[in-house]
Amino acid sequence: MSNQKLTAARSSLPKPAAARHRGLGELCPFPLAAAWLPKPMPGPHRSSAFGHNLLGKICSVAPGIIARLDTGINVLVVDCGPGELLRYLGGMFPRSRIAGIDPLEWNVACARQQAHAAGRQNVWVQPGTLTTHTYGAIFHLIFHLAPGTTLRADEFAAARGSLRDGGSLILRHDGGPAYRKLRQAGFASVRHVVLADADLPHVYVARR
Repeated sequence: MSNQKLTAARSSLPKPAAARHRGLGELCPFPLAAAWLPKPMPGPHRSSAFGHNLLGKICSVAPGIIARLDTGINVLVVDCGPGELLRYLGGMFPRSRIAGIDPLEWNVACARQQAHAAGRQNVWVQPGTLTTHTYGAIFHLIFHLAPGTTLRADEFAAARGSLRDGGSLILRHDGGPAYRKLRQAGFASVRHVVLADADLPHVYVARR
């Protein structure tokens, strides 16, 4: 699904009034020449089609998420890569504020430039991880869906600490069972859902 079609599908929704929100910072503090940007790499954020399919799967495990995104919430995408999923969510849900973090500066630069080029004034990106980002505890929803994810105990706690009360973490964790670790980190409820899908075989849905 092209960005043009996504924008058209949401054209009736109001766009954010400003390009800056408390805790998120500037959209893109510096420009990059398009020739410097890497081509999209295979992976969890490789296309808008993936974002569309992903959202369909998430809806099956987290009912009501579309209505919340339409209304406008703060969303964090962990390990956002070059920003495909950020741009998709930003285009589909212009009332929501979509933030990304990635430990690789190159991915951050690419994601910022592509969000800027696509006119996504509700997308922000900064370098960092769950334990080092500086957005604060402002998020209603966190996506952490990168393949191979294995969180340490302090990262489980940092995920909870990044959420507002009642916020949700949707986590793909490939480093063994995470139910007990999520509960030990203080999440009030945890569900493990097996999706049997090549792109997203399973997720944990944890609520603060």
